[in-house]
Amino acid sequence: MKKGWKIFLSIIIALIIIVLALGIYFYYFFVFKTIRICIPQESESTNTSCSSSQQCLDLVYSDVSSALSSIPPLIKDKVMETFNYSIYCESTCKIKRFYYGSSGGVPLKIFSELTSCKPREKEITLDIKGKEAIQLLSYIKQQGAL
Repeated sequence: MKKGWKIFLSIIIALIIIVLALGIYFYYFFVFKTIRICIPQESESTNTSCSSSQQCLDLVYSDVSSALSSIPPLIKDKVMETFNYSIYCESTCKIKRFYYGSSGGVPLKIFSELTSCKPREKEITLDIKGKEAIQLLSYIKQQGAL
């Protein structure tokens, strides 16, 4: 009977180790979804005079800071990176219209596909791994969207 228990315990321990390893892999390493943000070369003037790109960025940040304060850090970092590439100063503040999701100008759809940006466009990618997916789900739940 002792030998049977040892085999049973060995199998249970092996299963626990496998489940833990899979959990760690899916939480930290497996990419569930990649979201691409494309920034074209064309820009639009805001007719707001400026002396530096930072001044333009500060204007935009002041308008969206309350919205950015509650979003998960991963998303906030990518939004800030996108702003840094798409907002600049050339005597007036200029903004490049970026797009993401399934095609240009379409609002973000987490499960839509955009396999690549057009030539000469800046591409920013956001890899959604298990950890980020949990942060996003928690955020969406807090917003009452689920």
